Amino acid sequence: MPFNIKVAKENLDLILDLAESGRPQVIKRGTKEVAVIVSVRDWNRLKSEEKGIPSVTEKNAAAMTVNERLYLAGLMDEFDAADAARDRHRISVILKKVDLDQTNIDAIIGSVFGKK
Repeated sequence: MPFNIKVAKENLDLILDLAESGRPQVIKRGTKEVAVIVSVRDWNRLKSEEKGIPSVTEKNAAAMTVNERLYLAGLMDEFDAADAARDRHRISVILKKVDLDQTNIDAIIGSVFGKK
């Protein structure tokens, strides 16, 4: 549902939460749609696609390092924060988003928690 500018200003926190959860939000000026608010993750993905950089979900993802996958998906900072917080569950969820299988996820989590 598009928001007009006045309503968008009054509900910016909600709009940001929706965008961050993967639901882009359209802003209208009068009857014309003029802007879209998207998450940084989605924005990074769109910029990568525009430059011709393949998405993480394409077949060539198998040739990418985990860091390359995280970077292209816009998840590097989120992964680093989960690592700093020592949050195994968040790390697992993030790694699933970049199409790693459970065996690789378990090995990475073992490595992350074994290094500190």
